Amino acid sequence: MNISLTLSIFLLSIHVSVTSSSPTAKAFAEGADEAGGSKQNLGGGDAIRRTSLLDPSVAPRRELSGKVIIKRKTPARLKKEGNTDKEIKEIRERGKSQIAKSKVVYESVVNGGDDDFQVVEVPGGKGNEGKFIEALMKNPEPYEFVEPDYVEYPDAIDPNDPLRGNQWHHGVMQSREAWSINTGSESVTVAICDTGIDTEHPDLKGNRLEGYNAVSGLWENNGGAITAVHPHGTMCAGCPAAMGNNNVGIAGVGWNFKHRPGRVSDTTDGNSNSSILADCARSASLTQEILSRRFSVLLRSLRRFRPSFLFQKDVRKGRREGRVSQLLRS
Repeated sequence: MNISLTLSIFLLSIHVSVTSSSPTAKAFAEGADEAGGSKQNLGGGDAIRRTSLLDPSVAPRRELSGKVIIKRKTPARLKKEGNTDKEIKEIRERGKSQIAKSKVVYESVVNGGDDDFQVVEVPGGKGNEGKFIEALMKNPEPYEFVEPDYVEYPDAIDPNDPLRGNQWHHGVMQSREAWSINTGSESVTVAICDTGIDTEHPDLKGNRLEGYNAVSGLWENNGGAITAVHPHGTMCAGCPAAMGNNNVGIAGVGWNFKHRPGRVSDTTDGNSNSSILADCARSASLTQEILSRRFSVLLRSLRRFRPSFLFQKDVRKGRREGRVSQLLRS
């Protein structure tokens, strides 16, 4: 299983970089720096709670939004702090007046407005939350707390496919974290130029498109044979495009990806020629698909020899014309 192959396909579909430090965790960590770190005075509450607002180890599945939540102290709290009724009214009004200077995009009103909070847009947008909070908290008396209005992501998703535990590469790629953002769009089609496919495979047949036989030059609907002459093609199709969370077999990187088999061999040992591979690539590019060039005989030779000029020419032409999104090689 080639990690770079499946990772590249997934990145193309959801435009998310999955690394050892996830982008959402990175954004959250940057947000902590922007907001002044865990020592930032957020205007009330215990120290642990204030720290948790900005500590990426506490809630890594969030990122800044360019908005902040402002919670004024309730009259009851101000009363407990020793303020008179007149002072309470003045403090509350002062906080409200300060909030009104920003664009309020959301408001929650409880107990007749005594326990309200507002969400306001930060001048300058995302990344400026810390500066805004610092400026607001120069006069902290009216506020119980001020904090970023984070975009919160769901927990990492673990699909119910029974053999998912055998797919060690998903752990390396942080697929579970990526799946919580996107599980792969059905608008993405992966073309597999390989040894054909098991057309009845339960993890593949649901999202399979019409195949092409590059040896005979025939599409499946015109009699082109695309059934597997060697198991390699089926395995390679499963890496990016096996249906996920369907309680069957394994999980592909993109659970909803469409895939189009291109058979480049009619022999059981899976051998082919550069010209046939180029024809398969050309046919795939005509359907405006991702081209996955994984082929058993060439897995070794690709490390020693560059692809044929014919293959390269067709791929470059497809890219220039916007018909090939990405070429992925083993």
